[in-house]
Amino acid sequence: MARFRLAPFVFLISLLQCSSQKEEIIAEIDGEAIPAAEVDGIIQNRLYAKLYEVYKIRLNTLEEILGQKLIEKEAVSRHISVDSLIKIEVYDKLSDAAMAQMIEENDLTRGVPDPMAPGKIMDLKSDRTKEHLKGVFFRKTKRDLIERLKVKYHTRVMLYEPLPPPFDLSKISSHRLNESKSLVEIIIVSDFNCSMCREEYPVIKDIVEKYKDRVSFKLAHLSDSVSFSMLFTECASREASFYNIFKAMFESIESDTINYIEVSQKLNLNESAIRSCVHSRKEELTVAIGESLNELKRTGIVYTPTLLIDNREYFGTFDVKNISEYIDRILRDKE
Repeated sequence: MARFRLAPFVFLISLLQCSSQKEEIIAEIDGEAIPAAEVDGIIQNRLYAKLYEVYKIRLNTLEEILGQKLIEKEAVSRHISVDSLIKIEVYDKLSDAAMAQMIEENDLTRGVPDPMAPGKIMDLKSDRTKEHLKGVFFRKTKRDLIERLKVKYHTRVMLYEPLPPPFDLSKISSHRLNESKSLVEIIIVSDFNCSMCREEYPVIKDIVEKYKDRVSFKLAHLSDSVSFSMLFTECASREASFYNIFKAMFESIESDTINYIEVSQKLNLNESAIRSCVHSRKEELTVAIGESLNELKRTGIVYTPTLLIDNREYFGTFDVKNISEYIDRILRDKE
């Protein structure tokens, strides 16, 4: 069975593939041909971003249809109207205790982000905030109902995201995080000085722990320039496993600053020896790391963290559930 049945994507896919197959010439300079494949090779990631946009629109619409059909089916099974079902399973669930639980679970006790003014916080006691939270509660409760009905009525979704174009990563320098001999490889493109990388670190750690026996994991540095943290980890990797270094670096950050003394102590490293290594090998390491950074940027990878799964950029939601589903599909195809 074909994995991707995305009829509306045929045009975009043809842009990614067909031009190069026909060796279409789209310009000339003094008789020297410029083939479409040369252009498409440069913009293929941007084309894929459009392709993924179409997929997300299609998926969101499918979820709306599924939700409506499942609610109708459940209403029929209970011999009540759809409105009655929504009242019982959604609106009647609202209570002070349920609202307080939602606020606690989502860490909103200090206030609620204002949807109309990013960066501003709404007071929990204001009428506007209370109405906003009611809407959030009703939407969440309805989504939870639909998820339960999906299980009850054996719902399957066979609409998968299209595969992004593969990268040639042979010139990228990376560090192995585990010893798995899996056919599936994931390169974590990250930066120890990146705030978003620190925020997403728990997700990455959970994924590595979950799949360390089935997937080969590596880490590649990416930043605007070579940093001390990169040089430090390169030297530290002589004395400790890179996965332990990876964890220690992210788990020792205090107020956006890496505590190198704590990292050294946690890994039983000789910090002075590491700093001596950084000093003596700085030029050599800077050149080597810099070449890898530039190679990543040439492929179009500019953001951290990024997951490269089997040489393809992962574009989905950055959480354990969605990343796991994506990895599981690839493992099923390979195993």
